[in-house]
Amino acid sequence: MKTNEMRLHGDKALTEWEPLWVRVPDGLKEYQPDLRYKVGLYRVLLNGIVMAIGTGTDKGGGMAKRLSDFIRASWSGRNHYVGRQIYENRDRLVVEVLIVGSDSDARKVARGLKRPMVHHHRPEWTVPSLRPQKAKARQKRPARPYDGVFPTIAHAPVHTAA
Repeated sequence: MKTNEMRLHGDKALTEWEPLWVRVPDGLKEYQPDLRYKVGLYRVLLNGIVMAIGTGTDKGGGMAKRLSDFIRASWSGRNHYVGRQIYENRDRLVVEVLIVGSDSDARKVARGLKRPMVHHHRPEWTVPSLRPQKAKARQKRPARPYDGVFPTIAHAPVHTAA
C-alpha cells in the first residue's frame, strides 16, 4: 500500500473513501435538491471512465450548487476547461458524489481529498498538471560564471525639484 493511500482524510484513508461514491439519479439533467447543504466530491464518468473530479463545498448550496453550475444558463461554471467539457457532454455523463458531511470540517476534508482522488483516478479533464505524463519537469538554469563585472542596471531618470 502506498503512503498516500494510508494517509487519513477526516477519519478515513483514501481506500476507505473510494467505495463510498454514490451515483446521482438523472445526473446533470436537472437540479439536485437532495444534495443541498451536503459537501464532498463529485466525479463525472463518460463510458465508465472518470473524466473529472471536483469539490462541492459551498456553504449554502453544497454539491447541488456545484453541479447546477454546469447546467444553468449562466456561464460562470463553464469559464474553465473542465466546466466547458462537462457542459458539452452533460447528456452523456454519469455523475457520482462522495458525501463527506455538511459542516466546515467536512469542507476541509473534501478539499483535502480532491488532490489524492485526482492522483488516484487521473481524470482526463481535471488539472493536467497532476498527471505525471503531462507535467513538465522544471529545468534549473545553469548559473552564469562570475566574470568580475557587475551588470549595469538602467534606472529611470530621477527628477529633482528645481
